[in-house]
Amino acid sequence: MADHVFISYSRADGDYVRRLVEHLGRHGVPVWVDDKLDYGDEWAAVLREQIASCAALVAVMTPTAEASPWVEREIAYAEQLGKPIRPLLLAGQGFFRLGDLQRENVTGGELPSDAFVAGLRALTRPTGDPVAATAPAVGWRAIADGFAEVSALVARTLGPQRRRALVTAADGRTVEAVDARGIVAHHATGGGHRGIGAELARDLVSIMDRHAGDGTASAVVFTAALLSHAATELAAGANPAVLDRGIGAQLDRVGAELGDGLLAIETKEQLHAVVATATGAAAVADLVTTAFDKVGRDGAIVAEAGSTRGFELSLAEGLRLDQGYLSAQFVTDPVRDRAELESPCVLLIDGTVSDVRVLLPALERVKEANRSIAVIARDLDGDALTTLVVNHVHHTLRSVAVRAPGYGDRQAAILGDIAVLTGARVVTPAELTAVTLADFGNLRRIVATAEHTTLVDTMGDPQVIGARVHAMRAEIERAGSAYDAEMLQRRFAAIAGGVACLRFGGRTAAETEAVVDSLNRTLLVASSAATDGVLPGGLLWLARRPAPPFLAAALRAPFDQVVRNAGHDPARALRALEKAGPRVVYDVSTDHQTDALSSGIVDSARTIRTILAGAKATVSRFLALA
Repeated sequence: MADHVFISYSRADGDYVRRLVEHLGRHGVPVWVDDKLDYGDEWAAVLREQIASCAALVAVMTPTAEASPWVEREIAYAEQLGKPIRPLLLAGQGFFRLGDLQRENVTGGELPSDAFVAGLRALTRPTGDPVAATAPAVGWRAIADGFAEVSALVARTLGPQRRRALVTAADGRTVEAVDARGIVAHHATGGGHRGIGAELARDLVSIMDRHAGDGTASAVVFTAALLSHAATELAAGANPAVLDRGIGAQLDRVGAELGDGLLAIETKEQLHAVVATATGAAAVADLVTTAFDKVGRDGAIVAEAGSTRGFELSLAEGLRLDQGYLSAQFVTDPVRDRAELESPCVLLIDGTVSDVRVLLPALERVKEANRSIAVIARDLDGDALTTLVVNHVHHTLRSVAVRAPGYGDRQAAILGDIAVLTGARVVTPAELTAVTLADFGNLRRIVATAEHTTLVDTMGDPQVIGARVHAMRAEIERAGSAYDAEMLQRRFAAIAGGVACLRFGGRTAAETEAVVDSLNRTLLVASSAATDGVLPGGLLWLARRPAPPFLAAALRAPFDQVVRNAGHDPARALRALEKAGPRVVYDVSTDHQTDALSSGIVDSARTIRTILAGAKATVSRFLALA
C-alpha cells in the first residue's frame, strides 16, 4: 500500500518545506523528502522509486521551483504514473502544467489548511473497499516487457561486430540507431506500463553515460535478464521486498569481488589500446593518450567545440579542483550534468558567506559589467547561496558556486593558487562590500560537475605564475613530512600541468556536438581506466563469476550477446578459456585468444561497478511497482 506523500520542491524553499514536513507529521501524514537520501545514492533512481510508491505528490510552487529541472521531472513522472498531485502555491502565479488543478494558496507562508491535510491523510491511510494497486500483476509484467523490448534492440549493438537497430520514433518515423544511446533517444516509449519499462531503460543508459561513459548496452542486457528473473519469481508468488533484498545482496557480493583480477594501466601504449578498443577509432585514441601524456593521469582535460575543421589539441593555463558545484540548480547542461560559464568573473572568498547582504555588492558589480560570476569560497550557504541560485535559474545573473578544496591552511593555499592563475585578489567576507571589478579574476571557461571543477584558460600574469611554481618547488624540498610533501606536490602538478583542450570542428553544428559529446565519454573511460584499473575482457570477467543460476545467466548475458553478434558460439569461447591465464581474453573479431592489455579488450573497474549499481537500482525501482 502507498503510505507516504512525496514533496517536490526547490532547495531555495527549504525552510518552508521543513515546516511543512513537521506540520504534516504532527497530523499523521508520513512524508518523504530528498533530505532522506544517503551518501552514494543515485538521485534519479531513488526519486523515481519514491514517487512510484507514494500515495500523492505535493508540489510546492514558486518561480524557483518552476525553473528547476528536478521538479519538472518529478511532476512529469507522477503524472505518467497517474499519481494524485496536490499543488501548494507559495509564491508566483503557479505552474503552467498544473493550471487545471485546484491549488491551496499559502503565499503568506502559512501552513496548509486542515482540509488539505485531511485529504492527504486519507490518501495515505485508505479505508473501506481495497483500492487497486499502482501496478497490478498485469502492470509489472508490462513494465518488464517494455524494458525487454528496448533490450532486444540494444542487444544488436553489443560488441565490435555490432549490428544496427531500426527504431520506431514517436512521430512514426523509422530511425537507424547504432548504439544504446541512439535507441533510447528515439524509441517511442508510449504510455502505460510498457512506457514505464522503456523509461527504466532510458534512465539506466543515462546513469552509465554520466558515471562511466561506457557499458550502456551491457548494462541494459544484463538488467533485462535480472528483470526477467524477477518477473518469473513474482508470478510464482514471491514477495517483492524479499526479492529486492536477495537480488541486491547478490549484486553487492559480485561488486565486492571487483579487486579479483584487477590490472593497472602502466604505459601509454596500454592506455591507447584501451581507448582504441572502446571507441573503434585509432585517431581519437592518439589524441586522448597524447593529452594524458601532457597533463598526467590526474591532470585536467576538457573537450569542446573548435573553430576549425577536424581535431585539435592544445595546452592552456588552468587547473582542476576536487570539488563540484554547490547546487545542482547551477547545471546548464542536464545531459552531461554540468554547469558551464564562458568568461566569468572569478570571486575568491577566504571565509564562509551566508548573509546575502554581504554578497550583494559583488553581484551588482558583475551585473553592471554584463558578465557571469564564479564564486569559489571556503563555504557558501544560506541566503547567499539561494540568491545566486535564483538569479541563475531566472537568467538574471548566470552563476556557479564552488567550495574551495581542502581544509584550513591547505584551503587557503589553494585559494591563493587560483588567485595567481586568474589574477584575482582573495578577499574576506568583511571586504566583500567594497570589492571592485579589479578584485575579480578572469578565465575563458569554467566547467563544474558534481565532483570536479575545471578552470580553463586562466588569465593570470605569466611571471607571477612562474614565481608561484618556483616557490612551490622550494617549499616541497623543505616539507617537514611526507604528507606535506605529497599535498604540495599535488598543488604543484595542478598548477604546472595546466589543462589540455581537445577541440573538434565539424561540417555542421550537429556533427560538432555529437563528436564533442563522444569525446567527453571517451575521456571518462580513459580517466577511469588509468586511475581505477581495468578488468580483463570486462564482460568476460562478469561471465566467469560464480553465482546462483539466475545471476550466473544474467552475468553471462552481455558476453554471450557480444559473441553471438560476431557469429560465434559463446559456450565454445568460454570452454576454450578455462585453462587460460588471468590476462588472456577472447577476441571476437578474430575468434582467437589474446592478451587483455596489449589488445585493449578490457573494461574499467568503474564501468563494471556502475553496471552492477545501475542494475541494482533499476531492479529496485521495478520491484517497488510490483
